[in-house]
Amino acid sequence: MITEDDVTEDDARNAQNILRARKLRNELERRAALADISGIHGTVRFRDLVRHADDPARRRTALWCLIGEQILVPVNSRERIIDATILRVNRASSREGELT
Repeated sequence: MITEDDVTEDDARNAQNILRARKLRNELERRAALADISGIHGTVRFRDLVRHADDPARRRTALWCLIGEQILVPVNSRERIIDATILRVNRASSREGELT
């Protein structure tokens, strides 16, 4: 558990991005992002998940939604998430049938 005494500026930034993504959520793009990450076993950089998207801004928002749902998890959870951040797919956190 993290208390307000433990929260860093990076934690606050990540939380702001998650809240913003929840407001701008696009379910079709979220599902497309899920489909793209379903074949990933291991780690991937955030930027590599955005790179080939038809609409990079929407994909970025969808990825932040998946981070908020803990389907995508940063390897170093206490750093600010940027394009170079390494993520892993947390299959245990996905809803039944969303990830194979």
